[in-house]
Amino acid sequence: MIIILDKKDCCGCTACMNICPIHCIRMKSDDEGFLYPQISDSECINCGMCEKVCPVIKAKDFTPFNEYKQGYMFQNSNMQELKESTSGGFFSALARYVLSKDGVVFGAAFDQNFHIRHKYIESVNELHIFRNSKYVQSEIGDSYSCCQDFLKDGRLVCFSGTPCQIAGLKSFLRKHYDNLITVDMICRGVPSLKVFEKYMEYLGGIDNISKVLFRDKFYGYYSSTFSILYKDGRSKRRDVRTAPMLNFFFQDLCSRPSCYHCSFKTIDRVSDFTMFDCWHAVKYSALFDARGVTGVIVRNENIEKLMHMICVGNKSERALVDQLVNDDGFMMTACVKETRKRQEFFNDIKYMEFGDIIKKYEKNTISKILKDILKTVLIKTRLFDKVMYRRMMR
Repeated sequence: MIIILDKKDCCGCTACMNICPIHCIRMKSDDEGFLYPQISDSECINCGMCEKVCPVIKAKDFTPFNEYKQGYMFQNSNMQELKESTSGGFFSALARYVLSKDGVVFGAAFDQNFHIRHKYIESVNELHIFRNSKYVQSEIGDSYSCCQDFLKDGRLVCFSGTPCQIAGLKSFLRKHYDNLITVDMICRGVPSLKVFEKYMEYLGGIDNISKVLFRDKFYGYYSSTFSILYKDGRSKRRDVRTAPMLNFFFQDLCSRPSCYHCSFKTIDRVSDFTMFDCWHAVKYSALFDARGVTGVIVRNENIEKLMHMICVGNKSERALVDQLVNDDGFMMTACVKETRKRQEFFNDIKYMEFGDIIKKYEKNTISKILKDILKTVLIKTRLFDKVMYRRMMR
């Protein structure tokens, strides 16, 4: 029976829940808004499967090593997909390939209540739900079990997620499948659903909101904004660093406890692909423009053959792995540090209005206010993207 004595030892991947042969494990939200396994003692048969598949437990005894690693820079040539994607649209191109082979694609998407859940699609027409970043931990649910069923049926499956979710999937499956493609992304951490829900309420409530974009390219790739689109046609856009929820995230106030001690922060991973923003691509190649580029790390030769097929018709170039990681992927190996204010922040989230939370935790010195105003003006006049583009060229 798996027992969580320290919350930093649980990444919330749900491998334990999916593997339980009698389904006596449920994922329950704690008072911070993160999911943890709860086991029914009266039903548990002490088979030990939950402990055997826990990726955090396994990570203590096993460090993956990928002898083969190749770096790429990628930009989707489909302008609509590129516009809707957070960076260069690599995942959309990969997913299109899988779907063209009668495959299945798993990823994180909003439900009708703006909760973020893993689901699968079998049609290109549904692919748009996976685009754009989601700065909240997705709920896996029974996706691992569904994925296994498709694999056993011989379907080609692409499964995307955070590094811990991919590690959880691989651990749950307990065997290699040639028809499985896994994709993780460089991850700073996963913020709390409870914080996101309170922020949505502060912005007007889910009944009035039609769409949420955590990283909107409305003003350009380097001018990403947190955008809220309302059902009445209104919109609100804030720079990702000043939008309150993401501001708290980048202050390291609201991530899951395990994110500050992540077991999966390594270049060598169990996934086939790792993807991330490649801000400096324009520095290395004139092939790319300032509409977004994905950095991709490929981890075996067979997967690189697939990469070559995906690159056909799109813009891509090889790059040194160390160069990509040093310039844009440093969070691949670095954990954020837990701030001493984190516990106070979550205590306040329980009882305080979100507006009061903003007043207390936003760092608003005079110089910062002036800097934020200047940046906002530059973004809205579309000059900030040009400034950043020139900076990345250096």
